[in-house]
Order: sequence, then structure tokens, then C-alpha cells
Amino acid sequence: NVNDFILATKALEKKGYTIFRMGRDVAEKFRYNSENVIDYANSEISSDFLDLYLIKKCSFFISTGCGLDSIAIIFNKPIIYINYVPIGECSVFSNNFLFSYKKYYDFKKKKYLSLKEIFSRNLAYQYPKKKNLSKKNLLLKKLNLREIKDIILEMEVKIKNISIKQKKLSRLQKLFKKKFNKLILKHPPKPKIFGKLFPNVSEKFIKKNIYLLN
Repeated sequence: NVNDFILATKALEKKGYTIFRMGRDVAEKFRYNSENVIDYANSEISSDFLDLYLIKKCSFFISTGCGLDSIAIIFNKPIIYINYVPIGECSVFSNNFLFSYKKYYDFKKKKYLSLKEIFSRNLAYQYPKKKNLSKKNLLLKKLNLREIKDIILEMEVKIKNISIKQKKLSRLQKLFKKKFNKLILKHPPKPKIFGKLFPNVSEKFIKKNIYLLN
């Protein structure tokens, strides 16, 4: 839901950014009006050329893992992925990407699944459907508005001060990457879609969801 990004949008606006909501044939309008926030997806001036131009000129790109982020990849733009699923199919083409994920909740055991459990239960490469998850006693929970805001501001700080490629990863980020690496080698996708790069995950996300490292 695009309106899950309202808090983040307001925070970026206070920092002096102009924010464009991209897309075509969208289901909902953005319910926040400001001269610094443009619901371009519902604009009469949208065009293929302007899509390319705006992405080429942007400071960074916010994505949920579909659509125009492929253009941002071509232009080598920093991308922050929010609520990304499935966790094992995050094709990583650059160190300028930062990931956060939806969370798998086992309502029978009343606990969130760790990375190890997500891979071992064959969830890492499946595009989740509510009906199928329910049969496995699972719910897929998205990040709340404040979490989304905090993660996006983390990305903004990284690109403002130093490139993600040069920035040292925190201890938690290194642990996540190491565990992810081992799991994806133990449970490889078919066909194989990974090279040497593995996802850089948001530090804010890991701190809030430390159970993933269990």
C-alpha cells in the first residue's frame, strides 16, 4: 500500500527532498498532498521518457521489488527495498542496494521464523499466497509505517555521507550476510541466480528483527 510510505515521505520532505510516487495504472492515490510530493503515477504528464528521466536524476530509489526498479538498476542508482519477498530471490546486482523484508509469523507456535526456518521450510523462493501460507499456519506481516520510515532514513544517511560500497557493515549486518550466504549455498535456487554478491540488509531492520539470526 503506497500510503504505508506517508511517514517516510514526510521525513524526507523535511530533509529537503522532492518525492515522486512512480507507477502506472495504480490502484490508490497517495493520500498526502504537498508541493514537494508529486503523485506522478496519477499525473497527466507521465510518459515513458519522463519515467526514465526522473529515475536517471533521482538521489535514490525506493522499491518493493517490482516494476520500475529495473530502470534504477540500469542507471546504477541506490535502491532501498521495503517489504521484499521472497527473501531468497533478491537478485543483487550492486552493493548500492539495501534490503528489508516482510516477516513470517507462525501463529500456531506464536513466533516469527528465523532465516534458517524460512529456508528449511521451503519459503525462501516461493512467492507467498495467503491461502498457501494459512495451510502452513503462517501469516506474512509487513513492516509498519514507523519501521518503513526508519529504514528509508537509514538509506538516506548512507548515501548522503558515504557510498554503501565504501561503508563498513555493522556486526549484525555481517552476521546476517554470513548466515544468508551459508543458507543459500545449502538450499540453492533452481536455476541458480546468484553470483558473488549477497544482500546488504538494513541495520535498523536487523536490530528490530534479531530473531532472524537464530
